Amino acid sequence: MERREKILELLFDLCRIPSVSPDAEGELAVVNLLRDRLAREPYFADSGGDLRLLDLENDPLERKALWALVRAEPPTEATILLMGHIDVVAPEPLADLQRLAFDPRAYTEALKEIVLPRKIDDDLRSGQWLFGRGVADMKGGVAVETILLAEASHRPATLPCNVALLVVPDEETSSLGMTGSLPHLVRLQEEGLRFLGCIDAEPTVTTGEGEEASIHLGSIGKINPFFLCLGRRAHVGEYYEGLSGALIGSHLNTILDGNADLTDRLDGVAYPGYASIWQRDLRPDYGATLADRQGLLYSRLTVDGLPSDLMEELTAAALEAQRRALSQIDASARSFSFHRPRPVTPPAGEPRVVRYETLLDQASAAGVDVTSLTETVLEKRKSEDPRLAALEIASALLDASGERGPLIVVGFLFPYYPHRINGGRSEGDRRMAAVAQAVAEAARSRFGRHLGLRPLFEGVSDLSYCGFSADRAELDLLARNVPGWGRLYRFPLEALASLDIPILNVGPLGRDAHKSTERVHLPYLLDELPSLLEVAMAEAAAFR
Repeated sequence: MERREKILELLFDLCRIPSVSPDAEGELAVVNLLRDRLAREPYFADSGGDLRLLDLENDPLERKALWALVRAEPPTEATILLMGHIDVVAPEPLADLQRLAFDPRAYTEALKEIVLPRKIDDDLRSGQWLFGRGVADMKGGVAVETILLAEASHRPATLPCNVALLVVPDEETSSLGMTGSLPHLVRLQEEGLRFLGCIDAEPTVTTGEGEEASIHLGSIGKINPFFLCLGRRAHVGEYYEGLSGALIGSHLNTILDGNADLTDRLDGVAYPGYASIWQRDLRPDYGATLADRQGLLYSRLTVDGLPSDLMEELTAAALEAQRRALSQIDASARSFSFHRPRPVTPPAGEPRVVRYETLLDQASAAGVDVTSLTETVLEKRKSEDPRLAALEIASALLDASGERGPLIVVGFLFPYYPHRINGGRSEGDRRMAAVAQAVAEAARSRFGRHLGLRPLFEGVSDLSYCGFSADRAELDLLARNVPGWGRLYRFPLEALASLDIPILNVGPLGRDAHKSTERVHLPYLLDELPSLLEVAMAEAAAFR
């Protein structure tokens, strides 16, 4: 069977399993399928631990990652790491075709009976695009990497270095697959492997003008700040004797959400900043009382901002939101008093901001059993999103501390993706930039294709966890300000700080990831990408 047929067959097999994250059964089924596929190769029949499933640290669902390694002959420590994830997001409904989303052939045919936007319909009728959940993000890339590794196992004596494959679950939710694999990578380093680079195969989907396939030199970061706004409780009939936490939160949102002045920039290009994920009243039920306590969660993409920088930004925004809320309530109270027999006077208060780590220290100093409090909250919130449980922990500590509003507690929720920027400052960065140029030249000379060279993969990726280039104190600051750290969420700080693997993303050309019209360009996936990944591996190995 030709290489392209092998890739396509494996892609169909992978897509057939609905590995919607988080789903232990589906994600493990895909990992097992890949293991069984590689186990058919003669090399892996006698390779011992070079083909195995990895236990993931701190994964409550006890999922597994796949590790496969082809060792070059003669032996060498130099290793190229291929990486990908096998989880997907849930399929969006499109007419009555949702049930077919995990069968790309049937789904692509069925779409021909649907009225689609012109551009999508043109792709469909061209016969060059395969539609379905996961075909682009990112089972297509994983299929290519797996077949390339299987081929490498046939010729270890001709390999310039070792070739490894790490396939993980959970990238689409909290990246527990990759973070849970970090200690394994560290141990492999300690046992003698030297990672020349990690090549991911995430698809190009944010294509912009020209819609060209691209190589990405780095990966954007993401941090999730939270705010817990505390006002003052009062009956709605005595509105001006209290202070609405929802009002404070509303001002906070007008300051942050989509604010173009609060964004990171790289080489003069701005990247999206604060995006509101949710705003929630933290009362458990209805009542005729002011919403004195409100939680807000944001996503903040980063290319240079670190936790300490963000903490300063959050503090400034929180103080300003309280000033605006207090000013508004004071002006409203004066206006309201004109129509009342006696004037109303809002309670006095100065804006305050408390970091979560300070709140935690205050509660501990007051004799609060934080561990017991955390377990109580988790039992109550066990069926909910763990981020809500984390916010509830902060709220319970606020009660235990005796603090009174107005104030805002600031901190971070999960997951956290450190940005990885290729600034050309390290030997590894310069090496991978040269690899990218070589791949782009090969695409032009072999296939007549122009590949864009982009500084960042902008959709966040597991490449974030191949190392941490900033001061370790930044990770410690983050950990101290995440409610439920070590219980709800953690990643191995020591392991992350001890890795420094140069990164590159060379993946398929896709469109509409996470949408009902997700699709992958088959000629590029089957005929060009495998060759270009081979070039990337060979060029990276040349620097060993």
